[in-house]
Amino acid sequence: MMKLLNDMYTIKAWSDDGRKACIEFNADHIIYHAHFPGNPITPGVCIIKIISEISEHIMNKSLSLYMVKNLKFVSPISPIESPCVSVCIDRMEKDGEMLKIKGMITDENKIYTKFSIIYNCL
Repeated sequence: MMKLLNDMYTIKAWSDDGRKACIEFNADHIIYHAHFPGNPITPGVCIIKIISEISEHIMNKSLSLYMVKNLKFVSPISPIESPCVSVCIDRMEKDGEMLKIKGMITDENKIYTKFSIIYNCL
């Protein structure tokens, strides 16, 4: 499966507790040439993939998306206007082979995305 890490975005720093990743978007990534020319916006499916990759890193195991319980795109993420954001995992709960996560994507001034997602642990 295609990874976006080190292509569409890079991880610049981790919080001390390991539940928050500060990431930087690559505004020159090919996806932004199509979504949208002259006004690049990070696609929702890419945001979900980034959350998944960050969660896999935290858990140190592969995850498979089971269910998106709640997903709110509060503000669009532009790699030009907001090149660096934080993916914050506020809650992680393992229930058997399932992993429930809840969190937000933010920067100092704004909330971009709120999410509640369930994964199968592989």
